[in-house]
Formats: sequence, structure tokens, C-alpha cells
Amino acid sequence: MSSNLSQSEKSRKEKSAFMEIERISVDPHRWEPSSRFLLHPLQYEKLNPVQSAFFDYYGREANVIVEASTSAGKTVIAEMAVAHALAQGGKAVYLCPAKDLARQQIGEWTGSRHPFSVRKVVIATGDVTQEMGKQTLVKELLASDIAIMTNELFDSLFRRSGSEELAAWKGALHTIVIDEFHYLDEAGRGSALECALIRTVETNRTLRYVGLSATMGNAEEVARWLRSLTGRETVLISSSWRPSVLNLSLVPYKAKGARDKQVEFLALIKYLLDQFPDDKFLIFVHTKGALAKTILSGLKAMGYEIKFHNADKTMDMRNLIVESFKKREGGLQYLLATSTVAVGMNLPARRVIVVDVYRGRERVDVKQLNQMVGRAGRTGIDPEGDAYIIVPQEEFTYWASALSSPSPVLSQLRNPKELMFHLINDINNSIDTVERMEGWFMKTLACFQASDTARDAVRDALDRLAKCGAVEQEDGVYAATGIGKMAAWYYYSPEMVSFVVRGLSAYSGKSDVVLSWILGRAYLFNKGGNLYHTSVDFTRYVDELKIKTSGNERLLRMSPPAFNNAVYAYGFYLWLNELFESAGTEMTAVIREILQDVQRLAQLLDTVADFYGKTLGGPRIKKLAYRLRYGIRSELYELCQLKGIGAKRARLLYNSGFKTVEDIKRDITKASNIARVSLQGLVANG
Repeated sequence: MSSNLSQSEKSRKEKSAFMEIERISVDPHRWEPSSRFLLHPLQYEKLNPVQSAFFDYYGREANVIVEASTSAGKTVIAEMAVAHALAQGGKAVYLCPAKDLARQQIGEWTGSRHPFSVRKVVIATGDVTQEMGKQTLVKELLASDIAIMTNELFDSLFRRSGSEELAAWKGALHTIVIDEFHYLDEAGRGSALECALIRTVETNRTLRYVGLSATMGNAEEVARWLRSLTGRETVLISSSWRPSVLNLSLVPYKAKGARDKQVEFLALIKYLLDQFPDDKFLIFVHTKGALAKTILSGLKAMGYEIKFHNADKTMDMRNLIVESFKKREGGLQYLLATSTVAVGMNLPARRVIVVDVYRGRERVDVKQLNQMVGRAGRTGIDPEGDAYIIVPQEEFTYWASALSSPSPVLSQLRNPKELMFHLINDINNSIDTVERMEGWFMKTLACFQASDTARDAVRDALDRLAKCGAVEQEDGVYAATGIGKMAAWYYYSPEMVSFVVRGLSAYSGKSDVVLSWILGRAYLFNKGGNLYHTSVDFTRYVDELKIKTSGNERLLRMSPPAFNNAVYAYGFYLWLNELFESAGTEMTAVIREILQDVQRLAQLLDTVADFYGKTLGGPRIKKLAYRLRYGIRSELYELCQLKGIGAKRARLLYNSGFKTVEDIKRDITKASNIARVSLQGLVANG
């Protein structure tokens, strides 16, 4: 029979056998003494059943995926994998999907009592990189034993070859620990992780991967993909065991309108809090807008001491709130939070309430809901944890079914926009024919899950790249244009870079309103078109901006004044016009949000000036980039070019009548007294 098999059938059978994985059952009665782990002392005397199962494989040079509940102690598994890498003389990377989680992890691993505190541990996130610069970051990585970083930053490091130091660091890596591995299917972050893994395999064939995940509906498929990608034996440890029993209840609500919902939600929350007056409650909301504010103020008015943990608070304040809530006795009893504490963070509670299953008009992903309810039950304190999800009455049956079975992890590279974002980088790195691009795509989870789509997916992405001017083609060979190169270098969408270049051609250099529209729309491109502050009323700001935009019809045709565009555009307008401190509370939050990316955006403008300076006016765009970095009006630009003169000193000089360098030359002594710095040598020869 086998002799009659076609060559393709034989190939499929061989491939299937090659991708076989070892699936490990977890013995719920096995509690391995932690003293048997000899590489460093662990926090607990015994390893729990999931950790005990990993104990058999920590020293085996195989990939391991651990699929277990949110409270199954996966951080200890990460420590064991990292400790093994260090014992082998290699370096380790711990990947996580969020900056808050990265900060929490480095805080734990650099604490004086932790065994890793004697090692060089560094953190690498987008904001950290902007502060220290990429060259300094690479030096830090090369000197480190352990690097903790976000998926996006990790992907960006592997998008091009870089320096000899970066190459040396990549070659010294032994183990990659991927926390929250199921985030492979989250928009934006998932494709970054997927492409990063492909690039690491191409760079260092000896790497070992340890993936940590909550429940996935297709964990074995993901494990087989990792086996296929790396060519390394892959083990799946899958278990529903958790240290405390989780009781999940769905609580139906009837209200329809926003205000009626707020009233009913507050009543339901109060009812649950009153039923269990001695328990710690973690209450999740999906935005930090009107609903959250109503719950917070309403519970405070009823006498509950409650704090609100969200991204608008400083890191120090968030840490204080978390530490107070984590206290076993005393401390904060009630905590309201957005998803900032839902992923990875060690913040359990006796009871968890999830308020609604909608974020605006969109359903919240089931995986995120499971992350939230997984916080119920404190290890070593509570034999069980209780979670309550408030759902629409008419959708009760749907949510009962959806939450009872885990959803599969699906590759985000099936989305043409995400594929083109990553494909342009590889085109820029000499994957320059359709055949080579298809070969790259064949390595993806997207192709693994639907292999017959490879050719169509690549050609669709190429068409989109050509349409936005990011690639050009001659005799079947593709090359990145200036737009494509900048997208690859700065980790931006090619469509976004194309819009910036086109937008700057409409910018006369006189109107900050036009510039603000361009920047607002560009920022929105990069974050997927979503406005985080969905529950805030920005109407008056939007109306003000539309009035200021009157007469700029060309701009409005290119970037229609949609509500989200206008909100971010007005944020940039306030920043560029030194109105940050006088902005309302709502807009201050928006400005803080856009400032997280302002340095990278300024770098992009500088490079646009280098590429298109002759046609768009290089000096004019360089000036824009400078103003964007420092948040200054156009009038201060000349003064700020003097060494030692920043925005504040320039404003003092300008308001005192010293508006140009020539003005300063006429009375250097007085100008120096105003600026509180000697200007003699700076302008004497200027």
C-alpha cells in the first residue's frame, strides 16, 4: 500500500511525523521539593504540579510550551528556564506583551533577595529605548545576562542586522521565554511576536524557546508550528490545575442606554460587595472613561475606600496602589482597574468583578475576560476564588458558551495590513522576489494554519505596498522606496509613512493647524485607528479645531475630519503651541499619550527631510521635527539653536524682547542675566 503513495502524500506524512510533539500530563498530586532544583533557590519549598512537570524538562534542550491557568506559577517556570540558560553560559530573554509587566518583572528579578539580583538584568521597552538611545541599549544588552523586553522592541531588534555588538548579543542568546504566548493572536502585538520568532530562528539556530500561556483552544497546533519553525523537539505541558478553585458566575443586566447601564452596574457591584464585606475585590472596567468615573465616585460616596489603577497614573502611584492591595491583612480592600493589571501582573483578589463585556460597541475578547477572572483566588490564602462577569441578559447563553471553551489562537498575519507592515522590512533586507517572499511566508503561523493562502496573501500585501509607494519593481525584483525604508527603520506602517510624506507636501510651513492634522492622522494610523479615551466628551475641542481648519480644503480632502483624527490633531496642536499646561484634563491625557511616541515621530520627520528635502523643503521639515521633540512654537526655534538654551530659557528671552540672535548680540549682558547662562561665546561669532 505504502509503495503506491504519491510523492506529495509521502511528503505530508514525513512532515506530520517531523512535527509530532510530546504532550505531557500533569499529575495533580505531584509536589516536587524545590531543593532538587540546584541552579538557584526558589521562592517556595515545593513546586506545584505544573512546575513539577516542567522540572523534568528544564534542562532538556527542547522547546516547551506550558499551557496553564493564570495562577499556576508560570513565573517560577520562567525562572527555571532562565537559570538553566545562564548555567549553560548563555544569555536569556524574557518577552512580555506590556510595559507594565516588563517593569514588574525587572522589579522582582533585581530585588535584593532574588537570586537574579547578582546578575546583570536590563529592561528594553519602547520608552526606555527612546530615553537611552539604541546604541546604548545594545551595549547594555551585550553586557547583560537577562533582558526583559516587549514583543515589539524584540522584533525591532531583529528587523535588521545592526552593529557587530548587536550581532554578538543575538549569537550569545540561549533561551527565549515568551510570557502570555497566546498573545500571538492579538492585533499588532501578535504579528510582532510571530515575525520576531521567525527572525530569531534565522539568526541563531541553537535557540531554545519556552512559551507560557493561559488556555489556548489549539495549543497543540501552535506547538507543532513551533516544532516546524525551529526544527527542535517540542513538548506541550497542558493542565487545567490551579491552586485555588475558580467559581465563575455570569450576572445579567437589562439596561440599554449608557446612563441606565451605569446605574444598574453600580447597584449590582454594591450588592456583591455587601454580600462579602470582608473580602478583597478587584473590579475591572474596559475603559477609564465615564463608566469608570461613575463607579469610582459612586462607591466612594457610599463609603467604600477604593482606588483606580489605570494608565493615566504615574508608575510610582500605580505601584503604591498595587502594593497596598496585595497586603494580606489591611491595606486597600477594593480596587477598580482597567486591563493594566489583567495581563501577567501578580495581583490576585478573593473576588473579581468584570463590568460588562463590551468596550464601546465591540465585544471584549474572551481571552482578555479569562485573564481578568483568573485573578480570583489568592495562592496560599484562598481555597477558592469567585469571579462575576456582568453580561447583557439577552446574551447570557452566548457568553456562557463562549467562556466555557477556549478560543483558538489565530495568526494576525492573515490581516493584509499587518502582513505588509512586516513584509516591507524583509523586502528592505533583500527578500526581493515573490518566490522569496512566499518562502518567508511559508514559515509563519498564518501559513501553517492555511497553507493554500500563501501566494494570494503575499501578492495582496505587495499590491498594497505598491499603492502607498513603499515598493518599486523591475524585472520581478522588488525594492523598498524611501517610504518603505523609513517604515522598516522606524517600525511604522508603510501607509502611515506615505500619508506623512503626502501630508507634508500640503503643509505650507505657516499653519500649525495643518501640521497638527497630519500628525494626528499619522498617530492614528500607527495605533490602528482607535481612540483610547472613548468615553470622554471631546466635542468642544473638535469644534475648535474644525474652525481653525477653515480654508484648508486640500487638507480636509486628504484627511477627512473624523472625530478620532480631530482629537489627536488637537492634542498635537496644543503641544506645538506650548499649551500643554493650560489644556483641560481630558486633553492632557491625550497629549501624554501621544508624547510616548513623539521622539520616534520626530526622527521620522528628520529622515523625511533627508529623503525628500529638495521637493518638500528639508530645512522646513527639520524645524518641524525639532518643534515636535520639544513642544515649542515656531517663534522660539532660532533661540533654541543656541547651546544651553532650551524651551524655558528661550521663552524668557523672547518675552523680554530678545526674539532673535541679533537681538541678543545688541545686549548680551542683559540677555545672559535673563537666561541665567552666559551667552557671550555662543553669539559673539554667530
